[in-house]
Amino acid sequence: MTPVRILLVDDHPVVREGYRRLLERQAGFQVCAEAEDAMQAYCAYKDHRPDVAIMDIALPGASGLEAVRHIYGSGTGTPGCSRSACTPARLSRSRRSRPAHRDT
Repeated sequence: MTPVRILLVDDHPVVREGYRRLLERQAGFQVCAEAEDAMQAYCAYKDHRPDVAIMDIALPGASGLEAVRHIYGSGTGTPGCSRSACTPARLSRSRRSRPAHRDT
């Protein structure tokens, strides 16, 4: 059986490590790449083409939501699961204060 290849995206290394350990204990899952911000997430996605991305919404710089939009905008999007420890009000402020990622 081919494992489900997963991209982990979180700006906290200990969180990524926790997810990695949890997922790799289960048969059928393989963490193929990790990233700590939206740009690294997009690059890791292009390089590794994971089956699934687990992404923090509240990342430094561009948000995880913007990284997801960018990945889907490439026309070869990956199913994703976003998660965040921040409150909805904090997330709303975060989205308003960050410019959208644009390719030049």
